[in-house]
Amino acid sequence: MPRGPRSGYDPGVSPPTPARRPLPWLVLAAAALFLTAGCDPEDGFAVDDDSDPGDDDTGDDDSGDDDVSGDDDDSADDDTGDDDSGDGVQVSSEDGWASVCAGEAHTCGQRQDGTVQCWGANEWDQLVVPEGIFLSISCGATYVCAVRPDGDLVCWGSDIYGQSSPPAGEYTQVSAAWYTTCALRADTGIDCWGYNDWGEGDVPPDSYLAVASGHKHTCGIRADDSSVTCWGWEFFGQLEAPDGTFTALAAGSIHTCGLLDDGELTCWTFLEDVDPGYPLTALGVGWYHVCGADAHGAVACWGDDWAGQARAPEGSYLRIDGGSAHTCAVRDDHHVVCWGCGSGFDRGQCTPP
Repeated sequence: MPRGPRSGYDPGVSPPTPARRPLPWLVLAAAALFLTAGCDPEDGFAVDDDSDPGDDDTGDDDSGDDDVSGDDDDSADDDTGDDDSGDGVQVSSEDGWASVCAGEAHTCGQRQDGTVQCWGANEWDQLVVPEGIFLSISCGATYVCAVRPDGDLVCWGSDIYGQSSPPAGEYTQVSAAWYTTCALRADTGIDCWGYNDWGEGDVPPDSYLAVASGHKHTCGIRADDSSVTCWGWEFFGQLEAPDGTFTALAAGSIHTCGLLDDGELTCWTFLEDVDPGYPLTALGVGWYHVCGADAHGAVACWGDDWAGQARAPEGSYLRIDGGSAHTCAVRDDHHVVCWGCGSGFDRGQCTPP
């Protein structure tokens, strides 16, 4: 099982695969990669994983489905600062948070005044936040990108493939993943930078409303009809987006999830059979799990739960995002609540200030 970055492990090169509860498709994935593509130099080992970071536009790609996890009693104490060690739920002592994003082993929160603070692992200076205020943030595996009020992009953390070196321009949204970052321009075009050996940065010419970067694939919501177009690596069907009118989009490791205009959750490649049975208003995708909030703010998650990342506490939430082994959300009282980080994979990313 993952124990965080091991001795000699480079967190900016190869995100760990959650191996406590091996999924059959992961075994097939590893075999397929060795047979079809060999070991990628940027991965170090030919096994995929995300979200995505993140996730981004709502990111990511990602809370305790009561029917799936069976944890109806997991709840965050209204008294801030409490740590329910049994369920891995931790609540910030501070309030005033507006949004949150989750990376591999770090988390960042944006306050209502636009300032950003990050916590967790810091091997790549992903916690060293530039001064100033931001409109939105997106966590990659070991880096972070954010949009300034004037549309400028700022990134910090790992930059081994140029993923933290954004171009100049005016942008309205950014989506950070593993080694590739994409952003929506003010003129509705998309720019991508960083690693591009799988075509994840080769954006089809079009106008877009949103972009979501996954591991070796990228998807965008088209401006003309709100359908989804994807590009990049397609071995598992990552590019086969379903038909429909989308309002939100977030990408994980090899999967992408979106919300249709009626609030229906739809995912492809992985978790495609998930059906909450009710409309969702918010979406967050982790590396192998997805979370959504209903009209009352109640959160449920589906997918891998090896570290407790899919066991959402009770409460009403405004924003959600999933990382590798954890999920964080902004509660309606503007405290940050995080859960997961079990099985020894706690680098402080579940302990919000």
